[in-house]
Amino acid sequence: MRINDFEHLIQEIKAKALSDSDEYISLMRTVGNNYKYDFTSQLSIYNRNTNARACGEFDFWRKKFNRTVKRGEKGIPIYKNYGEYGKVTYIFDLSQTVSMTRATNQVELWELTMGKIA
Repeated sequence: MRINDFEHLIQEIKAKALSDSDEYISLMRTVGNNYKYDFTSQLSIYNRNTNARACGEFDFWRKKFNRTVKRGEKGIPIYKNYGEYGKVTYIFDLSQTVSMTRATNQVELWELTMGKIA
């Protein structure tokens, strides 16, 4: 995906999310679940998967959680700034991954319930 296409897509998503209160609440849930990314990346995550709970790059899932991306899954495009230049890279949600050892490999996710972090 080219950077210009990505920027145009982000503007469309922003307009959609801000046009309806239910869309906005859904966006805020996605933002809360993926807080480590900048707002532009969160808009892209919301556009591809409103139920995204935990996103990371391909190597992140392999190295940190011994998981790999399922065959045929399409990544979520995000813009990464590398100082003098930037480029569109791809991340994947937990739901797009599977354990590399085929064993039960649960990933503990934080959750906000009744005002407490569980």
